[in-house]
Amino acid sequence: MGNIDSRAKFEGGYLFVKTDKPFYYPNNIVYGKIYIRAEVPLQPKDIEIQVKGKEETFFYTEDGDDGEGNPNPKKYWTYTKDHIKFKATCFSFPLNYGPLNPGDYIIPFEFKLPDNIPASMLFEYGGISDGLKMDEANAKKYNFVEPHCEVKYSIKAFLNFVDREKSAIY
Repeated sequence: MGNIDSRAKFEGGYLFVKTDKPFYYPNNIVYGKIYIRAEVPLQPKDIEIQVKGKEETFFYTEDGDDGEGNPNPKKYWTYTKDHIKFKATCFSFPLNYGPLNPGDYIIPFEFKLPDNIPASMLFEYGGISDGLKMDEANAKKYNFVEPHCEVKYSIKAFLNFVDREKSAIY
């Protein structure tokens, strides 16, 4: 597994999730792998994945003065919306599986995104990701200052144990 991010560490090993693409669209099938490094024998029960999606937009405008001679009062605009949230078991270890011995393991997973969610994307002033663009002229036309819009999906894996209350999470 090479060098592992310290956030993937749990008591007894490491847990890491990787998907096949950085951006997704409605109806896409998400393919990924859950990487487990067991440093000691573990008693796993199952692996769950949790998917969350959130849209966030914010910017501010500067409009003339505030009527008291103060130039460019700022008006802040924000918008957030949760688009998806689910948690499901993606792999169950057999009941009499015994310990997961020290070593590296890879568990593939896949699921289909609903057709009524927005595509993942990131837009920031002066930057472009996944086909969105706002140039300086349009930003000035609409009086936007430092606009930011993001639709982001996150996937977490939970390695649940037979003999522990606490799950390993990444």
